[in-house]
Parts: sequence; structure tokens; C-alpha cells
Amino acid sequence: MNQIITLCFCCLLCISFKGLCQTDTLYCFYDGDWTQITDSSRAEYKRVVYNYGNEYWHVIDYYKNGQVYKEGRFLEEGLKKPHGIFEEYYPSGRLESKMTFMAGRPINEAIVYYENGQIDIYRKYNNMGSLLEERYYKEDGSESIVEKPEFPGGISAMYNYLSANIKYPKSLGKKNIMGRVVVTFVVETDGSLQDIAIRESPHDAFSKEALRVVKSMPQWKPGARDQKAVQVKFNLPVNFSLQ
Repeated sequence: MNQIITLCFCCLLCISFKGLCQTDTLYCFYDGDWTQITDSSRAEYKRVVYNYGNEYWHVIDYYKNGQVYKEGRFLEEGLKKPHGIFEEYYPSGRLESKMTFMAGRPINEAIVYYENGQIDIYRKYNNMGSLLEERYYKEDGSESIVEKPEFPGGISAMYNYLSANIKYPKSLGKKNIMGRVVVTFVVETDGSLQDIAIRESPHDAFSKEALRVVKSMPQWKPGARDQKAVQVKFNLPVNFSLQ
């Protein structure tokens, strides 16, 4: 089970499928790090992409033993907008996770299971993709105690840090351009920030400045689950406004 306590179909959703042509069925092979290779005999995973009249792309990933690993559909050739039900399986064939997307947004229930079938993580989203409910459970069914990662000094200290360090791009200030940037990153078990990226932004200049400041942050207090440090994916909104 991935230590990052967020439901994420990393391999299936984040690996682009270059060279997708007007072909009904396409095959790709990957090594253990999900790097595409041409030698199928060395592959740890196989991907099959079915294109149904260019209306959607159905992707199935397989383990080396032929067992289904992940399965879901996308709305476009680049495989960036999942749509419908996505499922992930353990090598044993037991269901590991299940969630539903609408044009790239998570909706309804999203559940991660232990291999014994007990719920590990439960999430519920509205139709806009906003998280409404989140719960974590132990393998015996009792609820886990989860501590969220924290900037040194808490949320007030974090926003004070942003206010003191963000420099409004002059070129945008002159044009009275404002907006919100959402920066995503993983808080590691040692409190360091990794995989820092922009989730949404109204302008590249805002993105560049938000990334600069987040990358300069001190180490955070790591998140924990049942008193054990875990990796946690965090989305941080950064507002650029003219006072």
C-alpha cells in the first residue's frame, strides 16, 4: 500500500501515452519504474489501450503475471481526463481501490481497501471534485488517528510566511491582473517538501512566483497515522490580489 495518504492512480493517470494513433487497440510495455520499454520480455507491466471510435480511450494495465492492475477510461487521446469508474487491484486479484471521475474531477465515493477487504481510506466528493468527507481505518475496522502535516507554527505562521515572501509580478500588477494559484506537493516523513508542482494557475508569472516561495519553505511537521509518520499530499492555495 502506498504510504501517501491520498487516493491517486499515479501510474495510470500521470504517464502520458505518446504516439496514440487512429488504431483500435494499442500495446505498451513498462519496467518496474513505469518507464516505457520495447522489450516485452523485460516488462513488469503491460498496457492495452482500446479506442472506441475516438469517443473515449479504455486503458487496462496488467501485472507481469497477467492479472489486471488498473482499469479506467479517458475522454481524450492524451489520457489526462479520466471519466467513469477506475479500479486498482492487488497482485492477488483483490480490489485495492475504486473511485469515479467526471471529466477529470473525482466525484462520489472513493475507497481504498486492505487486501483482506476491510476499508483503509474512505473519501466522498461532490460533483465539482471538492472533498466532503475523509476517514481512515485500521485493518481491524477501527478508525485511525490521523494528524495532518503542518507548517512550523501552524497555518497562521504559514500565511504570514507567504505574505512576507511573495513578490507580486510587476508586469501583472500594472495590468490589474489577480488570481489564485494552487500548488501541490508531498510532505515527506522527514518534513521536507517533494514533487512540488502547479495544479492550477491563471498566469505563468504567478506560477513561477508561487513555486519559488513554496520551494523556499522550511521543513514542515510531517503528517502521521496512528502515531507513525507518513507521506501526505498537500494542496496549498496562494492568492495574488492587489490591496
